[in-house]
Amino acid sequence: MITYSLIYVIILILFSCVLWQVVKISTFGGNKYRELGEITSNDSLVVQANRGNILDCNGKLLASTIPSYRLHMDMRADGLERDTFNKYIDDLCVCLADLYGTATPYQFKQRLRGAYNAGKRYFLVDGKRLSYTQYKRVLNFPLFRLGKKSGISWEINIHREHPFGKLGARTIGNNYANGMGYSGLEKAFNDQLKGMSGIAFVEKKGGEWVKINAIDPIDGYDITSALDIDLQDIAEEALEKRLVQSDAEWGCAVVMEVETGEIKAMANLARTSDSTYVESQNFALSAMTEPGSTFKTAAVMAALDDGLADTSEVFDTGCGYWKEDDWTMTDHNVKYSKDGGFSDEGGYHEISLAKAMWYSSNIGIAKMVDKYYRNNPRRFVNNLYEMRLKEPLDIIIPGAATPKLMDPSSPGFNRATLLWMSFGYNIQIPPIYTLTYYNGIANNGKMVSPVFVKSISENGTVIKTFNTKVVKSRLCSESTLKKVRSMLEGVVTDGTGKTFKSNTITFAGKTGTAQTNYWQKEQGKRKQHQYSFCGYFPADKPMYSCIVVVFQPNRNGISPAGLTFREIAEHVLARKMNVIEKRDEKANVKVPNSLKGDKQSLENVYKRLKIPYTVDGNEKLRWAKPHTNDDNDLVKVNPIQISTNSVPNVVGMGAKDAIYLMEHSGLKVRIAGYGDVIKQSIAPGSSVQKGTVVDLTLRHN
Repeated sequence: MITYSLIYVIILILFSCVLWQVVKISTFGGNKYRELGEITSNDSLVVQANRGNILDCNGKLLASTIPSYRLHMDMRADGLERDTFNKYIDDLCVCLADLYGTATPYQFKQRLRGAYNAGKRYFLVDGKRLSYTQYKRVLNFPLFRLGKKSGISWEINIHREHPFGKLGARTIGNNYANGMGYSGLEKAFNDQLKGMSGIAFVEKKGGEWVKINAIDPIDGYDITSALDIDLQDIAEEALEKRLVQSDAEWGCAVVMEVETGEIKAMANLARTSDSTYVESQNFALSAMTEPGSTFKTAAVMAALDDGLADTSEVFDTGCGYWKEDDWTMTDHNVKYSKDGGFSDEGGYHEISLAKAMWYSSNIGIAKMVDKYYRNNPRRFVNNLYEMRLKEPLDIIIPGAATPKLMDPSSPGFNRATLLWMSFGYNIQIPPIYTLTYYNGIANNGKMVSPVFVKSISENGTVIKTFNTKVVKSRLCSESTLKKVRSMLEGVVTDGTGKTFKSNTITFAGKTGTAQTNYWQKEQGKRKQHQYSFCGYFPADKPMYSCIVVVFQPNRNGISPAGLTFREIAEHVLARKMNVIEKRDEKANVKVPNSLKGDKQSLENVYKRLKIPYTVDGNEKLRWAKPHTNDDNDLVKVNPIQISTNSVPNVVGMGAKDAIYLMEHSGLKVRIAGYGDVIKQSIAPGSSVQKGTVVDLTLRHN
């Protein structure tokens, strides 16, 4: 009964609060809200909120709402008399010509005078749109200083500006004409970016119609992305160069920070009808293609972690082909005889599992899977599921696809299905999933979800942060991970990645080549491929992981994906090391030297910059000469006596203080150069002859 009584009392209190609010609104605020309702329904205007900004991880502006202005004039405005118009028109037209650069002052004068004589009410002065800075400048032009009496009026256009152009366009996203986002981060965070519109009404005051806000708009929040626009530039430039060289259909490159999972760069480029490359689709998130040999790493990891296989185990790959009754499997180094059959001169023959990975032998990996999982394909597929290779990731950007893996219970699943899965066929995985898996290998086995946004802020204050999410805390055992990483390093040092390894940095990863039209058997039909490389760098202490995919290149050569990966890795690490060096330089900065001059000004600067200092001498003296101590970590300010009854000694001062002292003594000053004073033409201590010119020579000419 006590419990029920307590609940009854709480409900009664809540009901009383609601009832009080109803009475309060209807009695005390009724008129206000009824008027607001009438304004909203009849004479109201929607006041658009400013859409929030999108920033990169270093605070650089990636997308912002920018107003632009077009200048109009009402030639029949109250107060714009002919005498007033004629008085200012010449000076005004000079300013307009300088601002626009589209016509001479005379042409502007003819244009404005014709409009004035015709009495035009909404005359467009010039079609060129002006920035906010230019808009403010125009307000101070002759005639326009008079305000509304001058007839000045504005056409304001709000548009979304991308200061870095096409860089990261598909990730940042775009907007509809009404400002709402329809792709990328613009769409994913549209509700946070758009803000809340206000309501205004027009009222006549003092003979003029003015707009009064009934409800002020609330500007949208700012989004700080994980992107680093400098790394984005590196990735896009490297990718575009290789796409052009290989004449490929499309390509993508993604750079992820190993520990945090933050996506630092995501480039997506597709060829257009005029053979240029633009960001038209986010292939890194949406491309559902068969990955090919980059998937071999997962197959080998499964067998190693099950304790079934070992990297030293030998498999016979024969002459590069494996033929059964209803299928034939080949390695990339298979050779053909003159009659079109297979030659015995190709293949790797007997190689270890490690070398099968190095050389990307389909047969070597498939025979390993056939040996250990032929009678239990469910165990193999379950291992892939345990690696989270099919589980949807928390990708906030719209349009992301999810992997598709064949399952033993699927119709048509057989032994061949299992074998082809082992080297990346019969499955479809978007590049971002492959990268996330390899990033887990680089991150000591911890697999984390990609992070695209770091925080949401309002007026510079962070109101929400996005932390790293762990997808799987351990991909495999430590011993398995060590073997896998060793094999991925061997791919680059001794295997298929040897042709594009770097001379300046180390990286590890796996090459991938998948035929994209293998089902087309027509005679003479050209085989088309997808090239990829997924890995991390540096190899020993990974900082970044990266995947590059190049789809259907029309020119053969060294893997364009591998070459792109190498270029990205080299440039990213070079920039990283440069940043670290600059940071170290800043950490070792000593106390700066200062010129002698006004003591109070020196102290103000030291306090503002938090530079340690002491005053050594008479603090009442106005002038001082600073110097640092032996350890260069403290400034000693020594007050000095400077007489204005004789020529002062200004050597070692800046120009401002030197001029002040000389003119205060009654001398006229002539300066040559800039910097600190190193010479004065009249010796210090000399008698002052009022009006005498003293030449001051500054350090730099």
